[in-house]
Amino acid sequence: MIYNNKHEQPTLVNAEERAENSPNFEIPNLEDRASLHEGDFVQVILEGVRHTPHGTFGGERPWVRVTEVDQYETGVYVGEINSDMFVYTEFKPGDEIDFCSHHVISIMQGDQ
Repeated sequence: MIYNNKHEQPTLVNAEERAENSPNFEIPNLEDRASLHEGDFVQVILEGVRHTPHGTFGGERPWVRVTEVDQYETGVYVGEINSDMFVYTEFKPGDEIDFCSHHVISIMQGDQ
């Protein structure tokens, strides 16, 4: 089988915009998304087309463990990927990722 192995670089999806435009897509409230703590787990969406021998994929929803909170009020958090990646295999568990509260689609509180 021949397939196109060219990839789009995955980008983080703005969950707030997605929720505004999709009535069935719910995200945690802003207060919760903006007050994350180190050790919390958040889920984000990565999107970008991938063509593989198994099909074409457009997104993945990894869990990320928060490692640095927004101490300078810039709106940016730092975390580590905490999921095995199926589509974006260049990312591995433990890889660092920066994200903002508007990227968060789900939250699991860590041990405080």
